[in-house]
Amino acid sequence: MFMQDATRFALDAATPIAGLAPLTGLTAGTLVETSTGWMPAESLRIGTGVYTVDGGQRPVLALTRDVVPAGSLLVRLPGGSFDNCSPLDLLPDQDLVLDHPDGSPVRIAARMLVGQRGASLIRLARAVERVSPLFAEEEVIWTNSGTRIWCAGVATGRGAAFLDRCEGAEALALLAGLPLEWAA
Repeated sequence: MFMQDATRFALDAATPIAGLAPLTGLTAGTLVETSTGWMPAESLRIGTGVYTVDGGQRPVLALTRDVVPAGSLLVRLPGGSFDNCSPLDLLPDQDLVLDHPDGSPVRIAARMLVGQRGASLIRLARAVERVSPLFAEEEVIWTNSGTRIWCAGVATGRGAAFLDRCEGAEALALLAGLPLEWAA
């Protein structure tokens, strides 16, 4: 008659969400701008308010946590290369948001940045935690003070993403045309 346990219908934060693993995920130590200040990704919790590029705060609805095993390849962005204040390690398929020369924001996989502004592949010497925050809608969040990272929303995958994703030759052409200083 009455539901005794309303949490049965809550998103299970421990269950991986199909289709998100290659696109989302922050490695432990990645700094995220939250309503209480900058915090490492591994400190995020359900309900944490995260600042988005549009200036709003959005609560984390769910988190997937797992481990990236030793020996895995990550993309390392040296401090200052993509508006990051310190080195930033990204999963190869994690999308960043960059500005197209026409001024429109576009998503680009971290792997496409290798060889640009000092970005390189690194092999993990030890396992590292990966945290994938999920929001109500797709969001672009601030990491390591200035790098814009794309994060999935509950409805992602049911339609086109709100930002185009550049891949392959298009991504390489975009990177070749980026000025050294681009607007955030």
